[in-house]
Amino acid sequence: MKRYKIVVGFVILIFAGCMILCGGLLKGSDVSVDAIELNDIVKSAEEKIDHLEALDEENFSCDFVIFGVNNEILYQTRETELESLYDAIAKNYPHMCIESNGVLIGEAVMLDGISTQVEQVKYKTFAVILGTMILLLLVMIGYGVFVRRSIIVPFQNMQEFANEIAAGNLDIALIRDKENLFGAFTESFDIMREELAAAREREINLKKREKEMIAGLSHDLKTPVTGIKLTSELLKVKATDAYTREKMGSIYEKAEQIDTLVSDLFASTLNELGEMKVNLRAEESGVLSDIVNRYDDNELCTIGELPECILSVDSRRMEQVISNCIRNSYKYANTRIAISYHLTGGYLQMDIRDYGSGVAEEELALVTGKFYRGKSEEVEMQEGSGLGLYIAKNLMERMGGELLCANANPGFQVSLMIPLD
Repeated sequence: MKRYKIVVGFVILIFAGCMILCGGLLKGSDVSVDAIELNDIVKSAEEKIDHLEALDEENFSCDFVIFGVNNEILYQTRETELESLYDAIAKNYPHMCIESNGVLIGEAVMLDGISTQVEQVKYKTFAVILGTMILLLLVMIGYGVFVRRSIIVPFQNMQEFANEIAAGNLDIALIRDKENLFGAFTESFDIMREELAAAREREINLKKREKEMIAGLSHDLKTPVTGIKLTSELLKVKATDAYTREKMGSIYEKAEQIDTLVSDLFASTLNELGEMKVNLRAEESGVLSDIVNRYDDNELCTIGELPECILSVDSRRMEQVISNCIRNSYKYANTRIAISYHLTGGYLQMDIRDYGSGVAEEELALVTGKFYRGKSEEVEMQEGSGLGLYIAKNLMERMGGELLCANANPGFQVSLMIPLD
C-alpha cells in the first residue's frame, strides 16, 4: 500500500509538471514567424500594387486582406468578417503598411497567421497531454481500489481474525467474498478456527468430566473417613490403657485432617463446576457469634461488640468461611484470636486477627490463590491443601461480599465484608 501511494504521488507530480509546461507554452506566441510571412506579403503587394490580382499566383501559407487608405478592401484571399483596418487593429490581427515610393498605399492584414496555427497546435497538444494524464490518474485510482478490495482488505481481515484467535475468541468466522483472490487460503484459516473451537470444546468437556469424577470421589471418601473418626473416637473412650488411648487419638486427628482436605477439595471442585449453591436470605447479625462459638474449639477467640443489623447471607456458607479463617489461625499462629465488627457503607466488616508472625508482603496477594501455600517455616511444618482461603474468598464473592487479607503487625488479619440486607 505504501508503494502504491508513492506511485500515485509520482503520477500527480508528473501531471502538475505537464500542466506548468503546457501553461508556459500557451503563454508564448511565435510573433517573429508571423512578421516574416507578413513582410513577404507586403513586398509582393508593393511589387504588384498596380495589379494585385497577380498575387493569386503567389503561394502564401496564410490568408490575408489588403485595405486601402480609405479602409476599402483592395485585395483578399478569402471572405473576412473584418469591416475595416481599425476593426483588424482592435481585434489584434497582425498587420503591416504597404508603401510605394514613400507613399502609404494601404495596409496588409493577416487573417490566419502562422502563430495562430501554432497556438491551435499548442492547445491540441495541451488537451492531449491533459486527457492522457487524467486517464492515467483514473487508471491508477481504479487499480488502487482493485488492489485494496482484492488484496489489502482480505489481508486486514485475516490480521483481525488472527488477533481474535490469539485472544481465544473462536466464534467469529473469517469473512470471505467472491472478490477475494485468496479464497482457498482464507478458507484454510477458517477450517483451522473450527478445529480449534472443536478441540477446545473437547478439552472443556474432558476437564468437566475430571472435575465431576473428583467431586464424586471426594464425596464418596467422606463416608469411610467419618466411619474411621467415629470408630477411633469410640475405641479411645473404651480403651483402658494410656497407650491405646493415645494411638486412637492420633488416628482420630489424622482422620480429621483427611476429612478437612477432602471437604476442601470437594468444595473447590463444586465451585469450579458452578454447582456450589448459595441461597441468600435475611439473617440477624447474631448468627456470626453463634458460628464463632461453634467452631472455637480451643477457646482462643475474643469477640468484640457486634452491631445489631440484618445481613444478606447464606448461614451455611458463612460457617465454611469463618471456620476456615479460625482453623488457619489455629494451625499457623496458635495465638489468641481477636474478632471485631463495625459497619461500613452497605457492609458489616468482620475482622479476624491472630498475633502470629503474619505473612510476607510479597505473598499477601497470593494467599487466596488455589493450592497456594506460603514459603515460611511455620507453613511448611503444617499439613494443608492451600484451598481454605481460596474457597472462603469465592464464597464471600458469591454472597456479594469480599474477603481481604492484610498483616496486622503483629499477626495476620482477614476482613470479611458481609453485605447488609
